[in-house]
Amino acid sequence: MDCFDPSCLPRERYVVFVVSTMGQGDPPDSMKDFWTYLTRKSLGARWLEGLFYAVFGLGDSTYGKYNYPAKKLDRRLFNLGAKRITEKGLGDDQHSSGYEGALDPWLLILWKSLNQTNSSLLPRISDAIHPNLNILGDAKVEVIYYSAPQDTTISDPKILIERARSMSPALKYHNEGEPQFMLQMVCFVPSARA
Repeated sequence: MDCFDPSCLPRERYVVFVVSTMGQGDPPDSMKDFWTYLTRKSLGARWLEGLFYAVFGLGDSTYGKYNYPAKKLDRRLFNLGAKRITEKGLGDDQHSSGYEGALDPWLLILWKSLNQTNSSLLPRISDAIHPNLNILGDAKVEVIYYSAPQDTTISDPKILIERARSMSPALKYHNEGEPQFMLQMVCFVPSARA
């Protein structure tokens, strides 16, 4: 968000915000300057009049301040005069489907609401709001990660995959000289469903 100049926000017509949560309900570092600007007292209750927005939060319901930055952003935008396209969505890492458990239904409502607000935005909206569609569809590819060095034999891939899944980017110190990834994809095998 900090790459976007918040003073330009009143000139936007539609904005969708996807907001993660850090630590104990803190906004991500990439949002702090943006948020500081939005909290200025000089911004009036009609500053964002004419802006339509939607907010989806990425959080973990085991924390006390679950999706706190998304909730605060939604409330602040509304208090500055912006109009909600749809209610905020709250993704939860603890859901059996991860954050997608909330994202998929939220997206269907978002597309339908955008189409009602301005049908020229999404001319093929009928594809997304089919009455029998309750999810957006299955993944088209499957990615399997192995963390063993190339010169060793993988004796139990389940343990290696489990270890890789439990790694948290927040716990890894990023060295500026290294690429920004934790796992490496070594090959791609097309799925039979693709």
